[in-house]
Amino acid sequence: MAIWDDEPNELEFEHAGLSCLILRHRTMGHLSGYVCVPKGHPLYGEIGHDLRDLDVHGGVTCCGYLKPGGLWCIGFDCAHPGDAIPWPEPYPERPGVYRDIHYVRRECERLADQLAAHAKEDERCEVPQEKP
Repeated sequence: MAIWDDEPNELEFEHAGLSCLILRHRTMGHLSGYVCVPKGHPLYGEIGHDLRDLDVHGGVTCCGYLKPGGLWCIGFDCAHPGDAIPWPEPYPERPGVYRDIHYVRRECERLADQLAAHAKEDERCEVPQEKP
């Protein structure tokens, strides 16, 4: 029995005030992690340049609406060179390390911490409104 046989295919949790989601790829079996930000977050709707500064396994590889409610999800996957791919059979020509659900959760939490800090930095840059 392989380690992925005992893991859930989906896990939702909250970290740093943000919704997090882990999903297993349907055909290859690797895990991907997502952190979802609400409208008003400085990276809400972002798909490019501003995401390159986020430090997460393999870099940000996915953005979009994965959950109902208008949350913008920023994600990463564990199917990079050096990552073991479980299905349909473990690829013998592609040896690597299987990134288990505990690893992916820690990476989601690390990404959530960065996104929460990014929002706080943005709020500090706001110029206070003068009263008339």
